[in-house]
Amino acid sequence: MKKTFHLFDVMKRMIDTDDKGIELAPLANISNLRAVKAGTQVTIGVSGNRVGPIYNGDYIGGLVLVKRARFNEVLAEMEREASE
Repeated sequence: MKKTFHLFDVMKRMIDTDDKGIELAPLANISNLRAVKAGTQVTIGVSGNRVGPIYNGDYIGGLVLVKRARFNEVLAEMEREASE
């Protein structure tokens, strides 16, 4: 039976190996959130009303960027290891 790995399993492996294919855009670095017709729009959706707690600094986190090709390589490596 093939083992299933979750997104965070693969990202943890990438972090544990000091992989440069994963980055975090911290919420603390967001200085302006607004939509412009020809510009960049940053939207981070979460369940429930988190506006106050995020604004007050009760949460840490951010936008996680993972290079697709590297993610797929690490996932394939983990699947190979699991089948041995």
